Amino acid sequence: MNEVPDEPLVIRVARSGGVAGMTRTGTLELHPQSPTSGQETSWVALAQEALAELRAAKESAAPSQLRDSFMWSLDFDGEKHSVADALLTGPARTLAEHIIGTPRPR
Repeated sequence: MNEVPDEPLVIRVARSGGVAGMTRTGTLELHPQSPTSGQETSWVALAQEALAELRAAKESAAPSQLRDSFMWSLDFDGEKHSVADALLTGPARTLAEHIIGTPRPR
């Protein structure tokens, strides 16, 4: 994430694949040093948890074995992670779905 305290954290998310092969994208800009609201503070914390989770996931670069499944790309200020849909869980999924505005069907 950013080392310069006054710089915003920019998170870019793309979800591609599926039966239609369409890509959905979104961007979220957070200001960790001067959050604009309590809600932004919670998103900063969630982003930090998501990044830690993605860094710890050894299989995050593994391609999906499922036909027509989604692949997610998450970019935290240039630190990129690619994750198969089935492996995107917890804070990383919550953040990614929020950014592109598409919750997973339950």
